Amino acid sequence: MFKNKFGRLFIMDMSQAQRRRLAALKTTRYFAMFSILHQILRDNNTDKNITIVLIALVLVFEGNNYIRKSYLKRNRDIWFYFSYAVSVISLGFLSYRLSSFGTQLYNIVLLIELIVTEKKVAIWAVIFEGVTFCLASTRFDLSDIYSIGSIVFSYLVSLFIVLLFRNLVVEKVKVDHLNEELREVNLTLKEYTAKIEELTIAKERTRIAQELHDSIGHSLVALKMNLEYAENVVDLKPEKAKEVINKAQNLSKDCIIDLRKAVSLLKEEVSVEKLRQAIIELFQKFKETNSIRLNLDMEDSVEEVNPDIKNCIYKTVREAVTNGIKHGKATVFNVEILKSSGIIVLKVKNNGLECDTIVKSNGVRGIEDRINALGGKVDFISGKGIGFAIEATIPEL
Repeated sequence: MFKNKFGRLFIMDMSQAQRRRLAALKTTRYFAMFSILHQILRDNNTDKNITIVLIALVLVFEGNNYIRKSYLKRNRDIWFYFSYAVSVISLGFLSYRLSSFGTQLYNIVLLIELIVTEKKVAIWAVIFEGVTFCLASTRFDLSDIYSIGSIVFSYLVSLFIVLLFRNLVVEKVKVDHLNEELREVNLTLKEYTAKIEELTIAKERTRIAQELHDSIGHSLVALKMNLEYAENVVDLKPEKAKEVINKAQNLSKDCIIDLRKAVSLLKEEVSVEKLRQAIIELFQKFKETNSIRLNLDMEDSVEEVNPDIKNCIYKTVREAVTNGIKHGKATVFNVEILKSSGIIVLKVKNNGLECDTIVKSNGVRGIEDRINALGGKVDFISGKGIGFAIEATIPEL
């Protein structure tokens, strides 16, 4: 995968650094061509026919180079290499006739085109270019071993420099590619960070809303029942009504306290220290109405379990009582909390109205979420002669 990306980047990258390299290469080519033309005019000023032929060859040579660079460069097919071979042969002939600095410099330009600008080097083309240039430079005179060795050595030095230049370009492209990937990763991390922050805020809002619904909702239901009871007995039992109204005032204070507790969730979770006492206090709010009865069966060992589990049990019972009174008109609640083989078993049953379809309100979903978060399971049961029941199991942490 990386090689494919690198190949596309290597061929198509048009960064400022590459533009500068291409501009330098073009300037070198023009300088080499100017040097060749100057050599032709200087060495063949007495033979105009040869001069015209060589200049025509130079024009054909440059025209072929232009076509290859403009129209054949991207495909790298047989026509590209045919055009390249024509340029090599043309330059070989010019080297045979002139053997100037310009032909040597242009030979390096052709090597750069073949080696540096391709992701995969065609070895056969390099060999063909090298053999052609060396034979043309020696004018096919293979008797002078020293001269041949010097030309071959000069070509190998040029080849080595071009290969070194290729490695530098490759490393530069790799660094650019890695920097680009790093920028993309940084942008992705910023996006993920923003999303996580949004999810965290949404989760915290949900948690606070759930706490407000559970705690204040329970107190408001108790407050409503006490006020209704006071209204019904105010004429018959004014003293009792006054007592219940005082209880309602205390409940309103409890609402404020519960609100403060819910707001404190922004800082930390409030823990239930004594579960039995906390559950009994839930029902104390309905004591004056004489309409709600609690039957609590709880093992003392449950007080020793993890605080998170006790918090979950307390909130589940609280929501069960609130929903049972509000929606099911329940008057009796049987709460059973046992511990067996590392499993906490919670059952909350009431004598409220039956329901064929259990609609999961915010409170019911809150019960599910809390118990599931602790690795537990919960079932909601309702039917003829059952009222409404919540049965949950929570593994001891």
